[in-house]
Amino acid sequence: MKPWFFLMVIPILILLQVTVLDCLKIFDIKPDLTLIGLMLVSLFFDLRYAIFLSAFLGFIKDIFLVNGIGIDVLILPFWSFFIIRLSKKITIDYNYIRAILTFIIGIFNAAVIRLIYYLCGVASIGITTFMRMALWESVYTAVVSFFVFELMSSIISKFNPIRLTKRNLKDSSLLSVGS
Repeated sequence: MKPWFFLMVIPILILLQVTVLDCLKIFDIKPDLTLIGLMLVSLFFDLRYAIFLSAFLGFIKDIFLVNGIGIDVLILPFWSFFIIRLSKKITIDYNYIRAILTFIIGIFNAAVIRLIYYLCGVASIGITTFMRMALWESVYTAVVSFFVFELMSSIISKFNPIRLTKRNLKDSSLLSVGS
């Protein structure tokens, strides 16, 4: 995936977040496509592009969504850095692991945003209501992210540039190991 392509996908994700997903609300909770986009950016790009794209994602999210104050511009690159560092320590190759990681980051992201609002003196909802909403939104996001990762895996495997053909198998560079 090319970074310029994802620069065009980010505004589409945000527009879907504020328009189409309002029809898919369950108990006034909808999945967070920006966290799913953050996972995609962090898993498919190197650190430099991932930090830039996650900051851009946070910037666009701050413009279109309610959070304000520029919180997401600061938090999303941190989560991207965390995901990249974690992916070097453990394998995040399976889509269910990616969905679980999306769930965990969703919970922590909601907690960090609430803490920042609390430290800034911004009035917020009660802790039990907040935790219930954060939990269910993270579960909903993780379920949707699993299907998005499955879709991305099938697209990537379909358009993989290295295809095993008779011509490729005859090429000695593909068969030689360590050269």
